[in-house]
Amino acid sequence: MNEKKLIEEYISSSKNKNSLSFLSGLFNYLEKNSVIIEFNTYDLLLKEFNQIKDVCKSIIGNINKINESMLRSYSRNNHVFKLLYLFCEINNIEIIEENVKIDSTCSNNYISNVKNLDLRVLTKEEVKDLFIKYKNGDIKARNKIIESNLRLVMKIAKKYSKGELNLDYMDVISAGNEGLIRAIESFDPNLGYTFSTYATWWIDQSITRFITNESRTIRLPVHLYEDILKIKKSKVYLFSLYNREPTIEEISENTGLSIKRITNAEQNNYSIKSLDEPLNNEEEYNYAYILEDKNAINAEEFIVQEDNKKYLLGLIENLNERDQMIFKLRFGFVDGTCWTLQSIGDKFGLTREGVRLREKTGLQKLKKLIEIDRKKQTRK
Repeated sequence: MNEKKLIEEYISSSKNKNSLSFLSGLFNYLEKNSVIIEFNTYDLLLKEFNQIKDVCKSIIGNINKINESMLRSYSRNNHVFKLLYLFCEINNIEIIEENVKIDSTCSNNYISNVKNLDLRVLTKEEVKDLFIKYKNGDIKARNKIIESNLRLVMKIAKKYSKGELNLDYMDVISAGNEGLIRAIESFDPNLGYTFSTYATWWIDQSITRFITNESRTIRLPVHLYEDILKIKKSKVYLFSLYNREPTIEEISENTGLSIKRITNAEQNNYSIKSLDEPLNNEEEYNYAYILEDKNAINAEEFIVQEDNKKYLLGLIENLNERDQMIFKLRFGFVDGTCWTLQSIGDKFGLTREGVRLREKTGLQKLKKLIEIDRKKQTRK
């Protein structure tokens, strides 16, 4: 089923068609049906579905400008935010962007170079002229577009460089710049959209892919990482709503993910520790001191086994020479391998039954010797 038919099916089956939950449910429905949501998806929703436009209009209201942070507060997920952002662009609603603060840990050379560039915001007409020049082979026009959007990349990268991921800011910027360049290659200025709106989607995608590949020691598939992010955001939202930890059923209802899929994501969302990492900020001890090597031989058990082995070998010496060798081969005292009745019989020219009888007789003798030895130990 194609994308348009899925959208029509969702709209016709939905009861409440005038709320944020309606938009959030729409994107969850598309993702469930393996639809890759791109910029063209938002464009299709606003161009061909009046119900979607009406919902966006009821959310935004009759205003001329809106703060970006306010726009984000309306959105339950990133797809809803991007749809509302595009709606504002189409309807000439000014979006007041948040100021970008630069970390002191950033590369001084890169930041100073960006500051020295002419970063004046380009108008739609200027962007269109630059793209026409670029399509005709003017590389300087392409560079001008890139330079004028470097602050946009820095602003988006800022969101990802903090928090649990603890990513290097410059690494995230580099990934964002790659997305910006890809956006330039595929942008069509004749559609009338602001380039920054289109580029934001590509920059986000590029940074998300970078995080998926680089932020974890063991790489996770992109779809699994996106599930983990979606679940984290849902937990924060539901906690603020109910003032308690949400249940897995509530998370499933909010995200549109099945309980099985949430469980799988949670099981794979673990942190990795180094064995050399100090414990409680004490350099003297690390995780290697407290983690058991389950493949290693327990020292106490090893000593007991060796003592038992020596004791049994001492008892076996009471048998005749051939029976001693048969016992040692049969119970692995020679090479660590327990020989079969057939292989022992072939070695000594005996039948399998002959070896079995010698083994049985020998065990009876050993049991008697052990009983005698225990009685001696008891008397002492």
